[in-house]
Amino acid sequence: MIESDDMDQIPTQKSTIAILGATGYIGLILTRHLAKKGHDLRLFVRDKRRLAYLKGSEELFISDTPIIRENLEKITEELEGVDVIYYLIHSMKKSVKNFIQTDNLIAAVTGEAAAKAHVKQIIYVGGLGKMDDEHELSKHLQSRQTTAVYLKESGIPLTELRTGIVSGEGSASFEMIRTLSTKLPFLPIIPFNDGACQIIDIDDFILYLDRALDNPAYMGKIIELGTKHAYSYNELITIYARIVKQRDLKVIDLPVVKYIFTESVISVLISWFTRIPVALAKPLIAGMKSLAVVDKYPIEAIEKGQAIPCTTYEESILNASSYRDEIAFESHWKVPVGIQIYLSQSQQEYPHFTQNNRNGLFFSTLINEVDNQDKGRIFENAKQLIQKDQFEQNVTRRFFINLMGTLFQREKLQSTASFLTLTEGAIWKDWRVAAVSESDKHSFITLSSQFKGTGFLWSQISIFEDEAHRTFLMLRLFFEPISMTGHLFWSLTKHIHPGALQAVYDAIVEEKTSEH
Repeated sequence: MIESDDMDQIPTQKSTIAILGATGYIGLILTRHLAKKGHDLRLFVRDKRRLAYLKGSEELFISDTPIIRENLEKITEELEGVDVIYYLIHSMKKSVKNFIQTDNLIAAVTGEAAAKAHVKQIIYVGGLGKMDDEHELSKHLQSRQTTAVYLKESGIPLTELRTGIVSGEGSASFEMIRTLSTKLPFLPIIPFNDGACQIIDIDDFILYLDRALDNPAYMGKIIELGTKHAYSYNELITIYARIVKQRDLKVIDLPVVKYIFTESVISVLISWFTRIPVALAKPLIAGMKSLAVVDKYPIEAIEKGQAIPCTTYEESILNASSYRDEIAFESHWKVPVGIQIYLSQSQQEYPHFTQNNRNGLFFSTLINEVDNQDKGRIFENAKQLIQKDQFEQNVTRRFFINLMGTLFQREKLQSTASFLTLTEGAIWKDWRVAAVSESDKHSFITLSSQFKGTGFLWSQISIFEDEAHRTFLMLRLFFEPISMTGHLFWSLTKHIHPGALQAVYDAIVEEKTSEH
């Protein structure tokens, strides 16, 4: 995430860099890294809202122009003056035919536009993949290597950095490993799970992406990155369970599994457990039968003893997990909770209350339109309400919440102040400030709480303006169960949410609030 002071540090050599796919997991982290070094950035994204939280983002060039042939001239103009392109785009579609065609088209249009704009280098993040007599490449791994062919046709020097699983908090593959190692009672042997993978830690990979920038030794090269050891996917899950969760996760061979657990069925189950969309889970599952390992182009062949030492898998998962333990909230895709779970609202009657779940994340939402001129006062009321610990309204509901907290082992936190200060990481009465942001378009406060062995709870107050310049106050409760007990917890508590959210809403929109 870009911080305000990150934008002021100027490197000795400053480049103009375009990042295509800047809102993906790697793209967001790379954006922060390069901005901190002071490079001029142009971000190409599908949804500008995913960058709205970045402090200093208003100073960046952000384009959401669809990369299609009809927009070739506009994309060329937007790439004028760019020295280097980081190409991080990979389509994840249900239809193999569609995603391959989409990837090829985007790569071809990008390469043509980059050539016309006289870009000097393209750095592409591809995928490891080795074929032998027993292993074929999954369609998605094949597509990643084909994408490089289309980019090379531009004639611009291409650096293709191939990786397997990128290990880090927020990575889809890492989150799948983390969640399964936490939630599964045992690990069934899947018939097609006979592949292997070499991982790379996200911090190591960002360093290599940086090292590739305007580096003659890397231009026109395929470079394969990964730890020395190749792991089976069962090993990745059981090692995480043992080291991070202190669980001895048994691997059990169930004969019936081969007939029931197809790739499609497993993808649905993975999505239900992990909140990863099925369309993304399916290619990850399909890759389990491939060899995502270093083959003909190891980094050592180029670096000649100067390669960055690879963080081991064991060290990497401890680093990624410490982030979660430290601030106790999920930050899927490295986007703050306040943005990642923000959903656009369709036309409907207000006030509007809904309860739903998406990819295993349960949420209750109360939303109402408010006067745009009144949003500043309303947000100030919300901050006072939180600081005075009045967001768990009503004695009866408070008793019920305390009872649920006792039954389901709500984590007891040591307060950092006599009242809840609205700074990220501050703690008071079992709540932790997960995210805070205040701007003209979107202000929000997200609090988090944890129930041991049960799940993670977030409470959020958000005021935002839509494209029609209407202003809304949205109150939300989110819950991620990590066990069957978590599903029971949500079933028992969700019935009080309409009244509880309405009470908080009424308190926030009152004309006056008492002083501290």
